[in-house]
Order: sequence, then structure tokens, then C-alpha cells
Amino acid sequence: MMLYDYQNPSITPRDSIEVITLYPNPGEGNAVLENKNGFSQASWYSITDIQGRIVQNITSIVKQTQVSIDLKGYANGNYFIRINHNKKGYSFNYAKTK
Repeated sequence: MMLYDYQNPSITPRDSIEVITLYPNPGEGNAVLENKNGFSQASWYSITDIQGRIVQNITSIVKQTQVSIDLKGYANGNYFIRINHNKKGYSFNYAKTK
């Protein structure tokens, strides 16, 4: 699943569009958040379960292109991953199976 940032309606070179991906989805509890441009110091993410309880809250993702997420110890079901990167919000629905 890919999310694109279309907040600027002007024509933008393809390489400068922010693309954040989450894979594999669905998965067995190991997932990867990826941003080929790298996450900045102002990036963070949180994961909530279907009932809105915070499962994980990571306050800083610094200068990485990939971040591993481990949900193996949690129940199967849907989780919401919310990312704040460069003052913009992104969200994913992650389905944990097995």
C-alpha cells in the first residue's frame, strides 16, 4: 500500500513526491515502513488497535529509510499506524494474521 502527498497541486518532479509504504500488508506481525527519501528527525509513529488503545508509540525516527514494526506478540486483527513526517500526517490500516 502506498500513500502519496498531494498537498501541493503544482506539477512536481516524480522524485520529489513523498511516498511512504507499509509492507507486507496483511502480514504476520513483522512489517516495514519505508520512505525512500528518509524520515526526518521530526518523524514519529503510533500504532493503535481497533478499539483505539495505543499499542506502540515511537517518538523519533531519525535519518532512516526503513523502520521495522514488530506486532508478533499482539492479537490478530486490524491496527492503525499513524505517521507524522515533516508536519504531515499519514495513516495505514495494517491487518495482522496468524
